[in-house]
Amino acid sequence: MKYIKVKVHAQSRENKILQKSADSFEVWTKEKAENNKANRSVIEILSHYLNVNSSKLIIRKGHKNPSKIIEIY
Repeated sequence: MKYIKVKVHAQSRENKILQKSADSFEVWTKEKAENNKANRSVIEILSHYLNVNSSKLIIRKGHKNPSKIIEIY
């Protein structure tokens, strides 16, 4: 089990990810921050980048905040 910090930029022009350190990421998503769309998109973007199944990533803190703590199983 591992925790990572993620800063999210919702409603961006493109989906992209930047790894700032071993446990810190910055994610841009095209989705709006409403109805959990941006959170789902961030999980998908991270799962592809980290090469893990999206079901292994859970937002533990920051559901309604751009700064999030995500747990990886």
